Amino acid sequence: VKRRPQFKKFYHSMSKMRTNSPALRRGKTKWIKNSDENRVLTFIRKHEKEEILVAINMSSLPFFGFLETAGGYSEITPGRTLEKETRGSAVPAISLEAWEYRIFRKSNI
Repeated sequence: VKRRPQFKKFYHSMSKMRTNSPALRRGKTKWIKNSDENRVLTFIRKHEKEEILVAINMSSLPFFGFLETAGGYSEITPGRTLEKETRGSAVPAISLEAWEYRIFRKSNI
């Protein structure tokens, strides 16, 4: 933590998100195809009336591509400042910087 103080804030926000999300605690995982599965992990966690989509770029290169999902999600990534154009992003097109992750919640299930 001393060498990387941002980790404490990151783990705190992730822990809080998991505590408040039945889908992240008890949901079933469904892997979602994307346009570069060698570098990017995409999956959905679903439990009853909540659905969370997670996209993680596991590489040192930026990613812009598509996900095989219907859309209708809103971004809930902790600490992310949303610009006007990205609010209520429907996904399936997504961009991720190197090592970046983004989290979305389904608005209508």
